[in-house]
Amino acid sequence: MEKTKLRSGLTLLFEKRKLPLVTLMLAVKVGSINEAARFKGISHVIEHTVFKGTKTRTQKQISESVEKIGGSINAFTSDEITAFYVKVPSKHLDVGLDVLSDLTLNPIFPEQEIEKEKKVILEEIKMIHDNPQRYIFEEAKQSLYKPPFGLPTIGNAQNVISFNKKIIENWHAEYYNPGNMIMAVVGNAEMNDVINSITKKIRIGRKISRKPLSVYPHNKKIVEARQSINQAHMALSIFMPTLKSRYRYAAELLDAILGFGMSSRLFQEIREKRSLAYAIKSYLDQGIDYSYLTVYAGTMKQNINKVRELILQELKKIQQLKQSELEQAKEQVIGKHTLNSEDSLEVANQLIENELANKAEDFYNYEKFINSVTLDDIKRIAAVKNYSLAIIQPSE
Repeated sequence: MEKTKLRSGLTLLFEKRKLPLVTLMLAVKVGSINEAARFKGISHVIEHTVFKGTKTRTQKQISESVEKIGGSINAFTSDEITAFYVKVPSKHLDVGLDVLSDLTLNPIFPEQEIEKEKKVILEEIKMIHDNPQRYIFEEAKQSLYKPPFGLPTIGNAQNVISFNKKIIENWHAEYYNPGNMIMAVVGNAEMNDVINSITKKIRIGRKISRKPLSVYPHNKKIVEARQSINQAHMALSIFMPTLKSRYRYAAELLDAILGFGMSSRLFQEIREKRSLAYAIKSYLDQGIDYSYLTVYAGTMKQNINKVRELILQELKKIQQLKQSELEQAKEQVIGKHTLNSEDSLEVANQLIENELANKAEDFYNYEKFINSVTLDDIKRIAAVKNYSLAIIQPSE
């Protein structure tokens, strides 16, 4: 991998591959962690509305420019970044770079299109809320962190409705400049060609002085009763080491041991042995300024307490973890990392994540970092005294 910081202020990460395609991901260092409560959801709104037209392209021309050459284009918003990406045949590298830079730096935010897209986002908010298996993770975050960070990344209806063209333009002007961006390029290209193309399209930006808002953790229990559902959805969450911590890789191994796949401890104990849940798994969400592990279970309302106690018991049992089990977990996560490395989009995302946390080169030392984790490391992070709980259950 090659890395450089361009005169524009943009950090460029590049991995050359032989397949005749190239993935470009441009990450803006702004997400829900930058949003006060009254602005919660604005990063996500901007992610949507930049696609509504630029100074040189209409909404249709943005998608056509990429799709008509066989490529794809999309975006996502997370707690710490807003990212835009394209995947195109490598001979169309310049087109991909042109669309990506145009999309992020030159949007015009047409008022009529903003109002239309806000309606789409309002429907997305409803869709997430109406899916308990997905919405429980929004509740889990709120059970772990105080507002505004604990609030959903997508925002709420009141906020979305209030975001007008001026608010959107001001937020975009504040954060969307090269000095606040990282681009990862993975594919069959040459570093010099990428640099030359970017230099023509992206001018010198300025530094960003505004920092993320503070994250305030707490442990809270949230219970929501709903009609017309038959199953209870539970999320038990504990804090974990952040991406900046030396224990970040221990957290990945703990996640694998507890709840990754059918061979995991939780699956074997709660589903296979006791038949208390169809779905039982763990999810690790790590960032620069936050980190937590959530165990999700779908079970009958009357079994909630039993499942909760079993999850806590499995956490306690980690103190008796054997070296042979740790080695198996290491083999598992290293293998998963190797398989994911086939996906150029996944690699681009991971390069950016590692650059934000420390340095992109850490991605290529993953096996070494995983193998350096000790039994004491795992036991230390698993020895939690407090936890948060979120439950969505039938009202009857």
